[in-house]
Amino acid sequence: MLASNATVTAAQQADIDHIRVIDTDGSELIAARCTGLTPEQKRRLVLLGNLAAELAEWDTDVLASLAEDTDLADLWEPDELRQVLREAPDVSFPSYDETAEEKVVYEECPSCDHCFPR
Repeated sequence: MLASNATVTAAQQADIDHIRVIDTDGSELIAARCTGLTPEQKRRLVLLGNLAAELAEWDTDVLASLAEDTDLADLWEPDELRQVLREAPDVSFPSYDETAEEKVVYEECPSCDHCFPR
């Protein structure tokens, strides 16, 4: 199954044991109108479907592999994609000032003679 895994899982959790898979060539989106469900099954299906999607996590290895030959730029903002792939953000740090230590003013503790930076 290419998509709807969370919906299938939700249906199973709502005690819906018959699942119909519809083939499509990708040029159309399949939407389901569920009939014959009890009000409780309808509520559980909706809630569990939303919960499944909310709790779902990306398989970062699969996503990273897909990103090698699939442009994902229009699916996420760059920061969001890095977060999904758990990559470190591009951060530039200022160069270290070697003379910084020379500029620190220290104060000596009268009780223990230890020096602390001010």
